[in-house]
Amino acid sequence: RIVNVPGTSRLDLDRSWKTRFEHDLDSDTVVAVAEDDIDATRDNRRDLWKLELHRLSNHVRSNDDYGGDDQGSIPESPCALVLTMNHAISDQGSVNVVMDQILSDIAELEDESSMTTIAESRNRCTDGTFSIKHPSIVQPVPPCLEDSLFGAKADTSSSKSSMRLNILDIIKSPFSSSMKDIISYASRQIQGDMKLPTLYPSHKTGIVDILDPASILLLGSPLSGTEDVSHRRSNVEYRTLSAKTTAALIKKSKGHRVPISMTLAAAVAATCADFFGEENAEESHYERSSRIYKILQSLDTRRFPGASDAGDTLSCQAGGMDLMLGPLPDHLGSRIRHHSRMLPSNGNESSRQSTTSEERNEAMDEFWNVAKQSYDQTSSFLKGGDAVQSVRMFDLGISLCDIGRLGEIHANSKASKGRGWSAGITNVGEYERQKSVPREGTSERGHLMAMHGTLNLDEIYYATSHARVGTTFPVGCITVGGKMSITINPPWPLLSKKESEEFADAFIGLLEVIAEEEA
Repeated sequence: RIVNVPGTSRLDLDRSWKTRFEHDLDSDTVVAVAEDDIDATRDNRRDLWKLELHRLSNHVRSNDDYGGDDQGSIPESPCALVLTMNHAISDQGSVNVVMDQILSDIAELEDESSMTTIAESRNRCTDGTFSIKHPSIVQPVPPCLEDSLFGAKADTSSSKSSMRLNILDIIKSPFSSSMKDIISYASRQIQGDMKLPTLYPSHKTGIVDILDPASILLLGSPLSGTEDVSHRRSNVEYRTLSAKTTAALIKKSKGHRVPISMTLAAAVAATCADFFGEENAEESHYERSSRIYKILQSLDTRRFPGASDAGDTLSCQAGGMDLMLGPLPDHLGSRIRHHSRMLPSNGNESSRQSTTSEERNEAMDEFWNVAKQSYDQTSSFLKGGDAVQSVRMFDLGISLCDIGRLGEIHANSKASKGRGWSAGITNVGEYERQKSVPREGTSERGHLMAMHGTLNLDEIYYATSHARVGTTFPVGCITVGGKMSITINPPWPLLSKKESEEFADAFIGLLEVIAEEEA
């Protein structure tokens, strides 16, 4: 579908595509899986994905969908491509591959060396005589996440198939080494939740945080009672970190011997400390209570041991792990952002500077300790086998119970308000580092490119809805053309529009200060 946006400015264009983005983000009918034959006949329930191009109408020189004149003149104009997909068939990494394929093919069609006029090219495409020089190789249906790691259930000859468990396996061998591994992993997860992390502002941790999940699992209803969640929606904030700041942040992370993703995880936790802390505390006094934050870190399971998915087509291979960070003192992010502000002293200038320097160094040390804590936990998760065990437990859970139904009950809980994590962090990394689709006539896969012909990919924003259930502050990052695009979509009314904006600004401000930190 093509949307011709009335107006002449980038603001008009942004308003148009953001409206579509935010509508589709929380919709349960735009791209929904048909659960039965009745659902399959409903409008908008048979498609798992859709594509919509938004362009400024004042730049369209003809009434057709192409937008150019018959002499091949295509005016330079910003446009936005909104790709909405059901998460069951996609993750952002594979969406990037699809986007790159679309842009590269369009660029080739627009290449003046391959066509005489736009009109001729359109006719050639219609009658099928025009073709891409190196078309992409049609791929088979990709394996699901579990099959990628463990092999197909029907393939009993696979050495990996023994890693899958079902109810019969439990009955036959309840004390097998496989069961012991899963039980050990599950117990570590429970121990983490026993630390009672703070999951949302005003959340008062207590015994109900332990009893509520148990009540949902065993009795099918939350002990704390239920509330209506039909009105929940996402507050979406879009931010960009400049190429200079992004490069400085990466360099700073390397200097502290942590990946950039760990720095981002620490920044999310530190910003949470600003919004989950005591509201009535004076800003000039930083003696605060400390809290533990549970951060959902998204991981690409294609990097897990034994994964067979090569990332050459559209598929969902997204996994995750829990980071238990802290205890962090309240307002840690504020202390870092405002470290240059002069604090009260005895009037001596050198004393004020010394106090400020001490505050700055202490806050920065705390921040990088959190980043290293994230790195240590992630390394242990990947190297210690928990990465595979997490998928095995999920695979087993699907075979034992209706996980989707349990999620719906959790969403209605008065105690949790559908929150399982304080925040979430997804860092897709650098767009241009990914491999592109395999193409005919080429022996090696190239890399994604931010520029194809006259098409320049400027920014990418992506999100999955956490409005009903999920994290309180979901943060998604991707770097394209050196700039980091950041999408933050907290749930409303748990967070107001103002609070969502303030969190996004505080998060960006913290990253900028960290990047500018003096050695």
